[in-house]
Order: sequence, then structure tokens, then C-alpha cells
Amino acid sequence: MGKKVGSPSILPEGTIRTRSNGTQQIKKDGKWVHVKKPREEWNRPIPKPKKVVYNYPPIQLPSHIKETQYEGYYISENGDAYRKPVKGERMPINESGLVYLKPGKRGHKKYPEKQYDSVNVTIRDKDGKFVKQVKKYNHQLVAETHCENPNNYTEVLHIDENCKNNHYTNLKWGTHIENMHGVVSPCTVTKSYKITDVQTGQVWTGHNMSNWVRENLDLIMSRKRSSNANVRDICRKMSSYRTRGKECWGLKIEK
Repeated sequence: MGKKVGSPSILPEGTIRTRSNGTQQIKKDGKWVHVKKPREEWNRPIPKPKKVVYNYPPIQLPSHIKETQYEGYYISENGDAYRKPVKGERMPINESGLVYLKPGKRGHKKYPEKQYDSVNVTIRDKDGKFVKQVKKYNHQLVAETHCENPNNYTEVLHIDENCKNNHYTNLKWGTHIENMHGVVSPCTVTKSYKITDVQTGQVWTGHNMSNWVRENLDLIMSRKRSSNANVRDICRKMSSYRTRGKECWGLKIEK
């Protein structure tokens, strides 16, 4: 076999080679010996990196885009969210000098037609340091920025009940009861009940057990061993007995 290229045995004495890391070696007595740098090169100043100047186009807001209550974040009348560029911006910047925020979907994956568009909003202090990041629905940003709220309502309603239509003319402020109107779920549909007092034979029927508990709380507390008068806890226990069709505190609870 031939000798390996670069082997000291096939190169003349005094040969200097430069390694991949920049250091040098010289051949002495058939071996490679490290070449030390002269002392005057030990404290050679390291050049500082040049300061990068980012020349982004100035922000020029069209009439249909306004800044939100979150500094540096903007929303259009139809629900498109934007933010101002940051240092080292890697996302495309549009003609208005803003970066478009692609919305994510929030809601149950089983019902995509009921999912809402949302974006992440980064909150910083006065020095520009990161504080936290929050999720905001696009329709909430539109309502907060483009819709008046004289009654200080807390929830935003879609007038045509289409959660994809986030135009400001399709949004209005309202109450939680208005927002839940027409929603069909186990939480909004009241269940019927039939309560029979085993001791007296009196019978009550209705569709809202919570109201019945409030009206007959004295009767229940006179038969309970515990002093807990929390209506929610009492309703939960009575609902479990209604499911099994058993008696509770001398009351037979049926569907």
C-alpha cells in the first residue's frame, strides 16, 4: 500500500501546512509540530460586527385599517389582522408597511364551521421587552376598534350568525344571554323533572331544577344532615339522583 498523502515521511523537512481550523504545523524530525503565533499577534483586536440598519418602508394606513388597543397591531374593517415589522423581520411586508397575520382556528375540530379566526398578540413594556403573549379573536379586535359600545357590553355577536363574516357591519356588542340565544347544547337546554315528596305525597314538575331548589331551599335544609346551602351543589346531587331514579332527602326525583 502507498503512503498516505500528507504523511511526514514523504514530505521534506521544514514543510509548513495549514490546517482547516487555521493553525499551522511544520515538519521536524519526521513529525508535525505546532507553530506558535508570535506574541505580537496574541492580543489582536477582534473586529466588531457592523450594525445592521433595517430600512423598512414607512407605515401608511389606508382608511379601512386602524390600530388596535395593542400597540403595533392593526385590524381592517373586514377582520384582517396586521402588525408592524420587527428587527430582522423575515415575513413579507406589504405596500402599507405592515406584516399580515395569518389567523389560526379556535374551537372544536369536530365542528370546523363553528371555529373562530384568532391571532397571537405580543405585549411588551415601555422598553420593548417581552411581557406576555395573548390570543385574540379577529372579530373581537374588529369590534373593539371599529364598533361603538355605549352600554359597555362584554361580548361580540355576529348579526347573521356566520362566525366567518367578521366585517364590522356584521358585528355588534351584546350580553351573554343574547350571545347564547339559539345555542343548542346540554348547558342551554333545561331538563324536565318530577319531584315527589315521599312523606307528604306532594308533587312538583317543571324544567328548571335550580329555580325549584331556590324556592324550596328551607324544605331541603330541614332534611339535610349537612349545613351546606349551596344551590349548585344541591342541584348536582339531585341531578345525579334523577338519573338513577332514586330518593334524596325524602324526595323521589324522576325525569
